[in-house]
Amino acid sequence: MLFWDRLVPHSAVYNVPAAVTLRGHVDRDALCKSIDLVVSRHQVLRANFVFTAGEPAIQINPARSGCLSLVDLSAASSVDRSSQIRQLAHAEMRKPFNLARDPMLRAVLFRLTETEHVLVITMHHIAADGWSIGVLFDELSQAYPAFAAQKSPKLPALPVQYADFARWQRDLLQGAALERLLDFWKQQLAGISDYSDLLPVDRPRGTHQTFEGATLRIVVPDSLLAALAVIGQQRRATPFMVLLAAFQMLLQRCSEKNDIVLGVPVANRNRPEFCNPIGCFINMVVVRSDLSGNPSFLEVLGRVRETSLAAFLHPELPLSELVRHLRPKRSATHTPWFQVQMVFQNYPMPEICWPGITVTRFEVDTATSKFDLSVLIQQKEGLEIAFEYNTSLFEQSTMKRLLDDYVLLLEQVVRHPETRLRDLSNQAPVTHA
Repeated sequence: MLFWDRLVPHSAVYNVPAAVTLRGHVDRDALCKSIDLVVSRHQVLRANFVFTAGEPAIQINPARSGCLSLVDLSAASSVDRSSQIRQLAHAEMRKPFNLARDPMLRAVLFRLTETEHVLVITMHHIAADGWSIGVLFDELSQAYPAFAAQKSPKLPALPVQYADFARWQRDLLQGAALERLLDFWKQQLAGISDYSDLLPVDRPRGTHQTFEGATLRIVVPDSLLAALAVIGQQRRATPFMVLLAAFQMLLQRCSEKNDIVLGVPVANRNRPEFCNPIGCFINMVVVRSDLSGNPSFLEVLGRVRETSLAAFLHPELPLSELVRHLRPKRSATHTPWFQVQMVFQNYPMPEICWPGITVTRFEVDTATSKFDLSVLIQQKEGLEIAFEYNTSLFEQSTMKRLLDDYVLLLEQVVRHPETRLRDLSNQAPVTHA
């Protein structure tokens, strides 16, 4: 994170935002105290990241009050408020962090009317991950009702802080344990290309990687989701593995390559004491599958299950350390080994029940993209599949066709899971950019 902050300063690409609409009477003092309490409990949210004699160091600051800012839009007309809130929330989510000076959590409450507010909380990825959003709202859900009732919240003490995880990780990554992890990943990545060209681009890459993006979304019908789950159960595969296998088949058809390599983030919270702290525990693992031999979808699913399980059983080695040891050829235009990631956003998200308030998600895209393409899968009202893509490389129409082709392929493998890759390709050719 520090490397990217130096390489691409003033960027919002590693902002981690969350926003909710609050309908009802909001006790702003109770909400402010609740956010202050969360920040006081998690040291990493009070940290700054500096360089001392050229070496990175962490500086933990004292707890402070007043973490919540208020922006009052109630004087504007309802039409203006609707436009303003989206623009202001978008700007707040994209506001860059100064890692050496700024708090790692910002909170802004936008007042639309006396009974409607939008709460936008933004953390930096160096201090938080997707799982941390669930932790944050779980603690707010416990603290706010207590403060609103003029009581002291009784949140359980945190057994460890993020720094304890960092020490544990450093202790683990040495000696025999490090060699075991390196041996596994060296074997997994043997002969891998430094650049995985799986998607034809609409525009050539520039001299440096860019991170401006856009997002397209679709909700999969419940009937399709249920059918995919049945296939997974029959083959002892998770729903994510089923979706990953189908997407790898789509990439094979786009690229006509059989060595399909993706990045897959893992929560990396495999010890009970690591479930409750806020912090960047996440790690990216490389999932590589061989799609040669014109396999059927069920055969691809078997291969993906095997490679995924192996990768998920070896998540402890940070990708940055793997790059340092294996030394792939680096380029300023793309990440090493993979340029596409697939994310299953199944981190625990509590149901927020505040007295007298209805809480709903407030969706605003940050218009950034960390990779060429990120496939984001999340269970909401149904199963949402989102394509977050780099707008410097792809036209919206290209991504729309690719997303439609992916859903069509999912429908085909549900109906005919024994159909082979070339036959699927004949049924629904993918339009190249």
